[in-house]
Amino acid sequence: MQEFGNYLKTEREAKGFTLEQIEQETRIRLTYLQAIENGEFNKLPGEFYCRTYIRSYAKAIGLEEAEVIVKYENRVKEIMSQGETEILPIKTKWDGTLQETVASKGKAPVNKKPILIGLIVVVLLIIAGAIYLALSLSQPNNNNVENEQQIEAENTNTNLDIVATEEDPVIDSDLLAQVPSEVDTLESSTEKIIGKVDILVKAKGDCWFQVANTQEVIEDSLLRSGEEFNYNSQEPLIISLGKPQVVELYVNGKRIQFKDNPREIKVDLSGNIEITKRW
Repeated sequence: MQEFGNYLKTEREAKGFTLEQIEQETRIRLTYLQAIENGEFNKLPGEFYCRTYIRSYAKAIGLEEAEVIVKYENRVKEIMSQGETEILPIKTKWDGTLQETVASKGKAPVNKKPILIGLIVVVLLIIAGAIYLALSLSQPNNNNVENEQQIEAENTNTNLDIVATEEDPVIDSDLLAQVPSEVDTLESSTEKIIGKVDILVKAKGDCWFQVANTQEVIEDSLLRSGEEFNYNSQEPLIISLGKPQVVELYVNGKRIQFKDNPREIKVDLSGNIEITKRW
């Protein structure tokens, strides 16, 4: 497993990350990160945690998680075929009495009783809801009947008033011309000014970066030295940088000077920036 650990270490150093930065980003203990890079997977809490740690490590340095897991699994198969399972992460058997390596094929039995009880409860809730809905629809709505009677009475009174009136009032056309148009007022009050933000990221060295809005990740990749990334948006943006000291950031054509090493930056539609995380 030393070969796999060296692969991760080489990728991390090439992208300018330290183990301390990875620890802060992933919340994984430094001793576990060191064990991964040294190929000492038997020092990790277990097989499940081993895979989770490897995925978090890969994501933190900008690698494709699925590809890294495939490399790990291929290396595990090679070691198992050689019979050197003592360096692999341990896995507890389902009976809780012994521990064995990842090569074990023992599986814990599934307790189906809680699942069956849960399904019965869900079915009962659905039936109760259907009965309640049917009873609600079958009962007349007294409020609607009262409202209809009130509207009918008002219409009757209105018709009586019209009959008793000998002539309709005359509306002065000059006064009518002085009343402002409601349509114009409504249209002017609903006008919205849509903001826009334009960012440009220039790399003087290799740097992983990520650009996202409030709904999705727009770009997540490694920006090589001399490359640029440009994007304009009508939503606020969140920019994450793996190595900010080798990056120049421009917002709406203006270069942003960093006083320290920002890890995450928020940019609003007015071009204002806020550093929310630091290395």
